[in-house]
Formats: sequence, structure tokens, C-alpha cells
Amino acid sequence: MGASSYSSQALWFEHADQFLQTAGWNNLDAFMWFNKDKTAIEGYDWRVNRAGSAAAYNQGIGNLAPGVFLDGFPHDTGAIDTFETAVGQQQTRIGWFESLMCPFPTADVQAVHARGSIAYIVLEPFDFTLGDDAYHGASRLGAIANGEYDSFPASTTLGLQRWAEAAAALKNSGQRIEISFAHEMNGQWFTWGLQHETNGNTAESYIAAFRHVVDVFRAAGADNVDFVWTINASWQDDFSAAFPGVDYVDRMGMNGYNRGDFAPGTHQTWEADFYRDWREFEEIFGSWDPLNPAGVHNYNKLVEIATLGGNPDMPIIIGEFASTPEPTTVAMLALGTVALIRRRRS
Repeated sequence: MGASSYSSQALWFEHADQFLQTAGWNNLDAFMWFNKDKTAIEGYDWRVNRAGSAAAYNQGIGNLAPGVFLDGFPHDTGAIDTFETAVGQQQTRIGWFESLMCPFPTADVQAVHARGSIAYIVLEPFDFTLGDDAYHGASRLGAIANGEYDSFPASTTLGLQRWAEAAAALKNSGQRIEISFAHEMNGQWFTWGLQHETNGNTAESYIAAFRHVVDVFRAAGADNVDFVWTINASWQDDFSAAFPGVDYVDRMGMNGYNRGDFAPGTHQTWEADFYRDWREFEEIFGSWDPLNPAGVHNYNKLVEIATLGGNPDMPIIIGEFASTPEPTTVAMLALGTVALIRRRRS
């Protein structure tokens, strides 16, 4: 229906509530709020722990499983305390990012588990020892699939096998872990992205890397780890071909943000077009481009992929989600997000 044109946020929410009553997005059962201040890097402060927003976050959770990424964590559990106090609610998942050449974060996983939460790790396949970051450097998908990152004789902590062994060592204490490997593969911004201009990634090379990682963990007996296949919510079906299969994916994910208006001249024309004004929740994760009837419906497409693979009930998580911090609008979007799923538990 296009960007929100309501004269008040109450009317905006009224529409969202009407939509949510009949949405039927039954596979969607959790989300991860990206509660970070990225003003210096992206120009956005995504945090909700402010007057009005935090209260709405609490009110809108219902029976949905909430999770969060936070400034200060991993390492500082005080950041979790501060956020949970602000929103008045324990988070079922605590998320953070790790790269390919980091040791397995045993202490952080244990700290999250001690709070009764699930560790949600986004494992990004770049090699900083070779000068990579997530956005610059060669693709490592082929090397991963070939086993080149399985182990390193000179290290007792690095490599996928060490990760798998460390994860398996935690299963007897009931510590479940979710790993989102090589997320948003359908974009062009990450070095593992299928649309990357120079790295030559393909759906086949992505699938081979994903499956190899899962196989390494299974060989180590790390059946306490669930693997998440996470797309970037898109206006086209640019991700179906990269699905590793229901035998390798425990949960699907989709990431999306409500960015609001761009300042004139700061972004490309297509970006300003697609991100104009405030977007409804169903536009971000459903029909991202409502002006294109032939465009993909993200949630429906994920369910279709899982169903064709033989698992129509595969759970879906919103792996990253946030809104720009205009007063109260953050709060309203938080309410709309979670109210969508509340229907499935009522």
C-alpha cells in the first residue's frame, strides 16, 4: 500500500492492527532487534531504550520470542542488564557477530545461557588475517567448502572444527546455540554476496560452503547448534536458488530495516525511491515493493521454499530489525512488528 500516510500514529497502528488480525504468518515466531547506535557509521541510531519506545517494546512483545543485538555485548553483560531493565522484559536471544578467524566465544555463550537466553551468533565468513572485513576482500566461500578453514595446525582455538568441538562441549549443560552463517547472501554489500560485483559468488558456491560448515559441526556431535539461513528482505526473488535445503537449515531468517527518508543527495536514486517515508511492517517483510505486483513476498516465499523442501512448518526469525529513531514512530513500529505474530498464539 506504499509508505504510511496516516495523520497520526494512532491511525497508523490501527491499520497495522487490522492487517495483523488476518496476516496468518504462522511460521514467524521470533525476532532480533538491532539496538545499536550507528550514527557515526550509517547515520542511524537504532536504539529503542528511550522514553515511549521502550514501553512500546514491552507492550508489543506478547508471546513472541524477543531477542536483541546490543552495543557493549559480547563481553559486557551489563549492557544486557541495562536493556532488559529499560524494556522491562528478559530477552530470549542475545545476538552478536563473529568472523571466520575468531575463536569460539565460549565465555559469551555461557554468560548468555546463564541468563536463560539463547546465544544467536552471526558468523561472517571473512578472514581479517588476510586484510578482509565483511565488505572488502576476496570471497572465502570456495576455501570454506574445500575445508581450508576447518583447522590450523598451529592453533588450538581457530578453525571450524575447533568451533564445532567447543560448541559440542556445551551441549551436556543444555546450552543451545543458533548460528546464522553468511547472512544476507542475496545482497551485493558483503564479500559473500551473490550480487557482489567482483567476487564471482554463485548460489552453488554459497550452498557448498553452508553445507560444509553444517557437516563439520555434525561430525563433532554439536547437535545443540541450530543453523539459520538468513536473507535480506528484498523486492525480488534473489535468494531461492541459494537455499541449502531443509536437511541443512533448522530455521529461516529475514533481515530488514525501516530507514525512513534519506536526506537529499545522500543516497542513490533507487534507494531514495524504495526507502521513501515510513514503511509498514508488511511492506518490509511481505511485499517489499507494493508498487510492483509481480514483486516477491518475502515471508510467503520463505514458506514456499520450506514447503517445497518438505518442511512447511520450518520456523522463521526476523534476524535483524529496527527503525530510525523518530519520536514514537520507533515505538509504533515495534508494536506493529510483534502484534503481527501475537495472533498465532491467541
